[in-house]
Amino acid sequence: MSERKPKASDHESYNIYSLVSFLLPLVGIIMGAIMMTKDNKLDRKLGEHAIVMAIFGLIVAGIFWVVYVNWIAVQSIQQINY
Repeated sequence: MSERKPKASDHESYNIYSLVSFLLPLVGIIMGAIMMTKDNKLDRKLGEHAIVMAIFGLIVAGIFWVVYVNWIAVQSIQQINY
């Protein structure tokens, strides 16, 4: 029989690591790097997941920032024209 591969979602701290990593990407990258140094396979898997969530959080924040800056630019241009 083959051994079941560990999933990050099996870890007891999965939800909190996911949330913190998404909302605070720098903290998520640091937490993920620390978890990836652990000997336990489940901890390493959670570390990988935390880093992926942090990168996803950075991408989402970047998209929101670009949309916001574009909105501000459009508002400024409309004020100038009127």
